[in-house]
Amino acid sequence: MNVAKDALNLSILSVFGHPKVFREIVQAYCASLREVGSNPANYSVAAGRHTLIHATDEEAQMAFAVYYERYLHHLRKELAYEPPESLGIERPPKFQISPFAMRLYADIPLQQRIDEQTACGSPETVAGKIVELHDTLGKLDAYWSVFDLGGCPTAEIIQSMELYAGKVRPRVERLIS
Repeated sequence: MNVAKDALNLSILSVFGHPKVFREIVQAYCASLREVGSNPANYSVAAGRHTLIHATDEEAQMAFAVYYERYLHHLRKELAYEPPESLGIERPPKFQISPFAMRLYADIPLQQRIDEQTACGSPETVAGKIVELHDTLGKLDAYWSVFDLGGCPTAEIIQSMELYAGKVRPRVERLIS
């Protein structure tokens, strides 16, 4: 399958690493589109991050670290799952994760991961992280957020969504356009 030849859009699972990890993928995607005579502007690149927004960076990071560590713990547990040999079954396909992805979830300290791979902080910080993602990838047409993470209370999810809609999105739109 050729993504460009098949006229497919691209969605980056940017929750798996720093945006620079995915820059080459986006560049290759756009080059592939141009090779088949297509204009990359006619196709979408989407990416996003786990997101928690509070009034201050400190408040957001304190709360987020608990939820994110819980999420990572369960993800690592699933990635490491091996069915007992006595069952005579292979590892389920959803758990056949590449060694690259497994390294991304095993080798990065929590604070570095929060700083580089998430949108956690004040509205200003989160907007800055989205703009950084846009600038680093070189093309970003759609952005998605994962607000529900690791047992985050509903009230906190709603607060993040409201801050995103009221303060983050307008700022990002001004900075990118």
